[in-house]
Amino acid sequence: MNTTEISQKLKSIIASFSGLAESAIKDDVPLMDQGLDSLSAAELLFELEDVFGFDINKETDIDTNKFLPTATLNDFVRLIEKQQ
Repeated sequence: MNTTEISQKLKSIIASFSGLAESAIKDDVPLMDQGLDSLSAAELLFELEDVFGFDINKETDIDTNKFLPTATLNDFVRLIEKQQ
């Protein structure tokens, strides 16, 4: 998948967890500032692991407790690109 495809897939998934329209999801604003709460963010993380086929905690050096509160769509795109 290229960057645009990853971004579109992420927007679709994020929209399903946040209730936002895909077009309303901003690339560079933390998702938790766009209506995603901590429970939804954790569920989103599990969904992304399933969809993109990797375990963020096991296969990256990211501390998800620190990453999720400030993570933007662009942050997730970069994370997924690194795992491909």
